[in-house]
Amino acid sequence: MEPAGASRRQGDLGAPDGRVHALLQALIDDRRSRPREDLLSDLVHGANGFPGLPDEYVHNIVRGAARVAGFDTTRDAITATVLLILQNDDVRARLLADPVKTIPKATEEALRRDAPHRGLFRITTRDTELGGTALPAGAPLLLLFGSGNRDESRFPKPDQVDLDRPNVRDHLAFGRGLHVCPGAPMARAEIRVALETLFHRLPDVRLTDGFEPTYIASFFFRGLESLQVSW
Repeated sequence: MEPAGASRRQGDLGAPDGRVHALLQALIDDRRSRPREDLLSDLVHGANGFPGLPDEYVHNIVRGAARVAGFDTTRDAITATVLLILQNDDVRARLLADPVKTIPKATEEALRRDAPHRGLFRITTRDTELGGTALPAGAPLLLLFGSGNRDESRFPKPDQVDLDRPNVRDHLAFGRGLHVCPGAPMARAEIRVALETLFHRLPDVRLTDGFEPTYIASFFFRGLESLQVSW
């Protein structure tokens, strides 16, 4: 498995394809003149009290969701979950014995321990206090989801793999509130299908002898450089 290539490590997604840009612009123009009950119309015209967005913003949101949010993070979540399973014989045994119950538990624990997004920038909208620190309105913050997911006051023995944590879905891998990931249900489904398929077809899959996980050099992403397996 090769979850991350050289261009990904450099944070280079490549120049936008002119044909894709033209196709998306045509859809935007269509929704401006003939709005429908869909996401693109909401982005163009606004919804729920929020104003519509300029064309370039719509391009960035749609292309970002299709090329990054819907691919890189789900891929990294899949490989993180496979690694967790293959590194823990008891988890592997439970999965092979009862994949229906075990795969969702292993997925959530992997999302907690190795969330694909390490963190994101946010800006305070009003004066507030966090952890005893005063934060003025407009303060830029780097929210580290990975740190919050290993907060020992929330998750006892946070570095330990525990498939039976009663609050495991309280993790921040998909964000919270207004900024919660809209693709979370699909990502969970993709992870489940990938694991079901892998361990059904290759029940003897194992980590290659001598394999040591290394991670991409990224400020925001938590993803394996590679996942070397044998069967």
